[in-house]
Amino acid sequence: MSYDANTLANRITTVYPELKDAYKENFQRYDEFLGEDFFVNHANAYIMETLRSNDKQKIKKLMRILSDTYENGTNDVQDLVVVTILGEIDNDQELLQKCREQITDDDFYDTLVAVNKYLASSAGKKAKELMKNPPAYKPPKKKNGGMMNSLMGMQPPQQ
Repeated sequence: MSYDANTLANRITTVYPELKDAYKENFQRYDEFLGEDFFVNHANAYIMETLRSNDKQKIKKLMRILSDTYENGTNDVQDLVVVTILGEIDNDQELLQKCREQITDDDFYDTLVAVNKYLASSAGKKAKELMKNPPAYKPPKKKNGGMMNSLMGMQPPQQ
């Protein structure tokens, strides 16, 4: 069995019961669960507050959930854990150290560090800005068929 974003959010609401309404609202609003929306707009603030605290038990419980989800989750949920949630660490070495104390999977930790380094770089900052203000959608240009289509009689020859 592999975890998905919905499973992760459900487990996070056990740590932060005050998020249950936001979790339910996410389903109602979109007719499905959108993990990015839930974590960015609701859960990440609670998660970062816990990581910044000195509550070792709560940090341990949170990191156990994130580690288990990362290790047993789909690629999408791994991205959600490392980029969307823990990318909020913003390369803060103290917070990374708190994570290191709880993370036993070296792949998870190495990925976490690499993502945070990238997001703290100028290219990462530019990418985050682009995500906040994406460029207008441009539909792909229609192709005019090409020579093979013309030869096969599918389209008149181009001039």
